[in-house]
Amino acid sequence: MRRLTGIGFWAVGAACVPPFLVAALSVADTREVARHWWEPIGPPGGSVWALASHPSQPWRVFAAVGKGGVFISRDGGETWLEFELPGARWPVEAIKFDPLDPSTIYAAAKSLYRSHDGGLSWTEVRFFSDNTPGGWSAQPVIAIDPNDSDTVIVGFEHRLHLSRDGGDNWSRIDERFMDLDPRMKIGSVAVDPNNSLRFYVAHNSYSTGDRLGPDGNGVWVSPDRGSHWEPMNSGLAVRDVLSLWVGLDGSIGVGSDGGGVDVHTPRFPRRPTGRRTVR
Repeated sequence: MRRLTGIGFWAVGAACVPPFLVAALSVADTREVARHWWEPIGPPGGSVWALASHPSQPWRVFAAVGKGGVFISRDGGETWLEFELPGARWPVEAIKFDPLDPSTIYAAAKSLYRSHDGGLSWTEVRFFSDNTPGGWSAQPVIAIDPNDSDTVIVGFEHRLHLSRDGGDNWSRIDERFMDLDPRMKIGSVAVDPNNSLRFYVAHNSYSTGDRLGPDGNGVWVSPDRGSHWEPMNSGLAVRDVLSLWVGLDGSIGVGSDGGGVDVHTPRFPRRPTGRRTVR
């Protein structure tokens, strides 16, 4: 553990605008500049692979930098503490707080690590892979059931791992995906906030550089915690999906590679107009 200060990522806000610029601008101009002015707040160490902040204490910031290190700031970036993950040789690329118990945090590299004390100590709970088939390694992704801390899902490459006891034991729930296009990797996972049995997975070819567009694997849904899966790609023109979210109202949104954002609203489907307006 080391205490450090330095530059790694940037924060934005009114407090970031330097005094010399404030003196040269009107009040209205200062407010406008403050909306877009960025200030470096650390930490040192090169590329920042993942960021997360405490759900109810946003001044507690976590940043994954370099190989196997996690930096923690308890004062909004003024100072940083570095914590090494035991045995980690690869960059941490995902950090996730337990939404019900923020003292529990997961960090994923080629292994999954867990902390029960707010990031002060870490334990390896799952080893994934030490190689990168099919080109670059896809970034791992983590989802935690917002209503049940024991349900944790981790996607890595083509594989999907599920724990029903908070990370102590794991099983694979990706058998249905084994016959899909191998160039597609798991890029997003989510648990329906209204139905803990329902999981969503989105695939993309970003790490292989193939850009499959309409020929990708798209979005899949499971109604029974991963025992069975089915595609839900009707109307999805670009099935190379980079991001996915599930709303409290039952709506689902995806962002695809070159296809913009698509929304699926089961209860209130919108009639397609054949045109898209950008404002």
